Formats: sequence, structure tokens, C-alpha cells
Amino acid sequence: MYEMVQDMVDGLHRSKNCPRSGTEDDEPFLHVFSAHDSTLMGLICAFHLQQPSQWPHYASYIKVELIEVEDIQLSEATQSQKGYFVRFSLNGEVLRSAWSKDESGELNDLISLDKLTEMASKEHHDDGVAMMEE
Repeated sequence: MYEMVQDMVDGLHRSKNCPRSGTEDDEPFLHVFSAHDSTLMGLICAFHLQQPSQWPHYASYIKVELIEVEDIQLSEATQSQKGYFVRFSLNGEVLRSAWSKDESGELNDLISLDKLTEMASKEHHDDGVAMMEE
């Protein structure tokens, strides 16, 4: 599952970093991965997303959106800057990640791309360490 998660996260970074020149060298706006329901549930677990209200039915889809936000202020001490966030949904139902908690412990609809990258990478490392200890 890690390879698929990493491929998805890498695709988000390529889209973020690729300027739009109007040529075929541009990173596509849409990446499509085909998978079974059990793989969708594996992705939901891998990204630490809320459990959906029902098991994914035939022709279900997970949408992973990269959202560019202009002028975010990280704190009063920092200048405004551009930020990239990710939103997950299953068949149109937003699924929040346990990695996207705010200061009060509530889950947000969006998770920063940097946080997602860090946590997905850490998760793989932690899984590898656990497997080595067994």
C-alpha cells in the first residue's frame, strides 16, 4: 500500500511544482488510479481518514484534491504566503484525516500537503520498524 500512497503524494508534489506552459510536458491536472473496494479501504486507512458511512460500493471513487490557497498566515509573527492543501472524499463525502487536527482537536476538511507528506513518510517508517521488531 505504501507504494501507491507514495505515488499519489509524489503526484501531488509534481502538480504543485509544475508550471503550466501549455505543452505536453505539463503535469496532468487529473491522475486516475483504478482499484478494488478493498484497496480503497486500504487507502482510507493508510491516510488515516475517517471511516465512511458505508463500505465502498461498485464504481466507488476516492477523490484527492490539491488546493492552492493564496495568502495564508501561519502565525502573527510570519508573513502571508501561498500554501497547498489536500482534501479527500469518497463518492463525494469528505473524509477528514486524523493527521489534520486543529488546536482544539477537531479534524479539518483540509490537510497541508507538507503535513500529509511528513505523516505518510513517517507512517511507512514506523511500519517498517514494527515489522523488523517482530
